[in-house]
Amino acid sequence: MSSKKCIAAITEAARGILTDEEIDAVFTKAQTIRKRLEAEGKLDNLNQRVAEAMEREAEKTKIAAALQRRHAAMNALVRERAMNQLDRLMAGGIPAEKALLAMLEGSQRAVEGARKSVYATRQAYETRFLGGLVAELETETPYVKRLANDKAFNDDVVREMTELKEGGRPGVTGNADAVKVAQIFARHAEASRVELNRLGAAIGKLDGWGGPHRHDPLKIARVSEDDWLAAIKPRLDFDRTFDGADPSEYDDILRSIYKTIVTGQGEGINAQRTGEFVGPANLAKSLAKSRVLHFRDADAWIAYNDEFGSGTLLAGMVSHQQRAAAHAAQMEVFGPNPELMLDSLADTLREKLRNDPTLPNATKEARIRELNFGRGGGSQTRLAQAFLEMQGLTMSPVNITAAQIGQGIRAQQMLAKLGGAVVTAVPSDTMTVALASQFRGGGFLRGLTAAMDQLLQGHGRGAAGRREITFLLGEGFDGLIANFASPHFANDGMPGKITTITNAFFKYSGLTGWTDRIRGAAGRIISAEMGMRAASRYDQLPEAYRHVLKLQGITPEKWDVIRQVDFRADNGTRYITPDLVRKLPDDALMPLIADRMAAYIGKNPAAAQARYLDDARRELELDLARFFADETNYGVIETDAASRRWAVRGTRPGTFAGEALRFVMQFKGFPLAFTQRVGGRALLGGRNRQATAIHVGTIMAALTAAGYMSQVASDTLKGRWPPRDPSDPEVVAAAMLRGGALGIYGDFLFGQVNRFGNTTLETAAGPAAATAAQIGNVFRAAMRGEASAGEALNLALNNTPFLNLWYARPAAEALFLSSVKEWASPGYRRRTEQRLREDYGQELLY
Repeated sequence: MSSKKCIAAITEAARGILTDEEIDAVFTKAQTIRKRLEAEGKLDNLNQRVAEAMEREAEKTKIAAALQRRHAAMNALVRERAMNQLDRLMAGGIPAEKALLAMLEGSQRAVEGARKSVYATRQAYETRFLGGLVAELETETPYVKRLANDKAFNDDVVREMTELKEGGRPGVTGNADAVKVAQIFARHAEASRVELNRLGAAIGKLDGWGGPHRHDPLKIARVSEDDWLAAIKPRLDFDRTFDGADPSEYDDILRSIYKTIVTGQGEGINAQRTGEFVGPANLAKSLAKSRVLHFRDADAWIAYNDEFGSGTLLAGMVSHQQRAAAHAAQMEVFGPNPELMLDSLADTLREKLRNDPTLPNATKEARIRELNFGRGGGSQTRLAQAFLEMQGLTMSPVNITAAQIGQGIRAQQMLAKLGGAVVTAVPSDTMTVALASQFRGGGFLRGLTAAMDQLLQGHGRGAAGRREITFLLGEGFDGLIANFASPHFANDGMPGKITTITNAFFKYSGLTGWTDRIRGAAGRIISAEMGMRAASRYDQLPEAYRHVLKLQGITPEKWDVIRQVDFRADNGTRYITPDLVRKLPDDALMPLIADRMAAYIGKNPAAAQARYLDDARRELELDLARFFADETNYGVIETDAASRRWAVRGTRPGTFAGEALRFVMQFKGFPLAFTQRVGGRALLGGRNRQATAIHVGTIMAALTAAGYMSQVASDTLKGRWPPRDPSDPEVVAAAMLRGGALGIYGDFLFGQVNRFGNTTLETAAGPAAATAAQIGNVFRAAMRGEASAGEALNLALNNTPFLNLWYARPAAEALFLSSVKEWASPGYRRRTEQRLREDYGQELLY
């Protein structure tokens, strides 16, 4: 067919489907395609090639036009839903600016839907995208731990993934385990792609994809731009990587990728430029356009990863699924264009404030300013900081080198000072799990008993079934992932070494294993609690449990559907997990769509019903996943979006302000999270004053007991006996602080401030600043001729990584350190014993 006939045919075929402007765009694109084919020397059947390319471009343009119309419809629905949520939050007494902030990170106030947020939804999607993945890896491939330390196995998985395509040859490696893992990876990557497309993206299938890379910026920075281009270009599949681009643009695109990886600066979330997903203003469109680096074959993928990558294939898959969860959460709450939607909602709230006759003008102006989330310059508002946190930009370094130096210094402080963190964590985490159970109406003692029971059930008969339940709840696999994701063979660069050493430290300290076990236990308690309560109608539930369901947006209608799921049974206990919603029959979900069907006026009610049922099923699964994830985070405290916002204030690593804040806030993330979650919910989130008073009293008593147990354990490990007098007000006060908000930071604060003469200001500036001040004190004393070998030795010992592990330090003290200290500072033991007797009535055991 001639070029003119082809143009005429396509124009006629597209008439009524594409606008004249869209048809012109297709033809302009055709000229670019012709130039590219000519430059590549593909001159045979040139007109036919161009015609076929034009047909493909016309189809793409048609899809884009349809996507634009779909986005408009989706935005209208999302906006109505978002405004309804804002109205509920404001009706509950939350000011407009804080209501919008709550949609990003949640609120502790006792208002319906106050816990439904982008952050909680992200956790729900991580449960869906990662929990099932890890559960399958554990249950279906018992030898999958080879992913952690067997490079040949990882390479086989990559080779098998590239064969998962039309005409591919699965099983080419002859490694059955690699085939199974490749299929699991591909299936879960496809599930996240389909979900993102449901939310408005248009991401094509990645058939024959070897998997995502994790680029190592330091490795790449060691070579020039030209050298990196020379290394990567021969390994790429140009047609797939640069689909739609002119050949003259290839080098510019790759140079942009290089700059963004090395500098950490790019448009929006810089994953777009590193061959992954992205999230600037129109998130859905950007996901569709994101350039994925396709390698020509598995060997090219492996060679690039060996030269410029970081971590294993599993590490890349985990990052890929986590990014997908982050993008899905944003689009779930704010639609395909989150930034535009936020701006629109903020404008509406500003207008409401302007027209509020009850507010003074000064108050209006102040509250209207709080609704600015990043435009127009000026100091950042809380909403602006939360927006940057939602986008993930506070994790993206501006200057890689500066960020890595800061990370290295802070890692040294962790390795030197947190070896005994698990001693504090065991009693306090157990207590907070029981306290969360009390808030849900289960009772503190019953929750404490359940926590002990679940912890004891972690191993032995039936453990595999409980592990699967735990993973499907999205809990208990952080340590497993860390072990898989950072083996030594994949981390020869500085970032990889820091990660590997830090992971090893927390593994050997016992904190990683404990955290996985207690989070798994907390998740199973919540799941079993729901399984037990599912026997009751909504109006028969305890008031406290109904209250928590309301906070998560689980209505009586949804509860009636949840009651109908098939339970997972283990050792006589019935568990509910979010994935069980997928198995519910359509009839069970019909009450959730009755209103929508009654309002339907279209011509195809059967299709509408199927679509509505699909939406209701997904929403209910997310509701459950969000409920379990959020409640688990009340039982085992971890930093969340709100506490991260308070800690880093919207700054990025590798900037002066960002690094300064990260140094100051080191070890303070847990106290912030504890205060705003446990304290905030206790004071603001109770269902009535009586329940609040009882809960606050229980918190004080429980955490004081936890702090005292932690102190006794710590003293015993240090060879100090008998336990401190629990009737001493000072001991009680220290126990309250140690078991509660200060948490891990309390060990550092009380252990160092008086011993080295640091001021409160120096300690508040963070452990690195306090250590620097200690070094300065010793140095100045040496310059005055007043140097103490004992102080210098203590300073060195207290800043030596791994030496402060809770079992290593006592052994070292008993074997040789006490003698060394006595040599460095004669009379050291006598003075220590005297101080212990006078202050605490204790003696040294060794």
